[in-house]
Amino acid sequence: MPLRPALRLENGRMALAGATPGASIAYSLDGTMPERDRIYTGPFAPPPGAVVSARAIRYGHAPSEAISQPAP
Repeated sequence: MPLRPALRLENGRMALAGATPGASIAYSLDGTMPERDRIYTGPFAPPPGAVVSARAIRYGHAPSEAISQPAP
């Protein structure tokens, strides 16, 4: 199972970081369980009131646990 990603807010933009080589980070903006339809590619400005949830996914492995953080 991939390791859970980290979320951090930098200058109003959300940055996600994964610790598992070869894993992608799936995320959602409404606090729901992230699926493969939204894959992180770089820092983004979450809309006001968003709850960013993320988890690492890697082909052939179970996804990581999800982590969530409210946007300012």
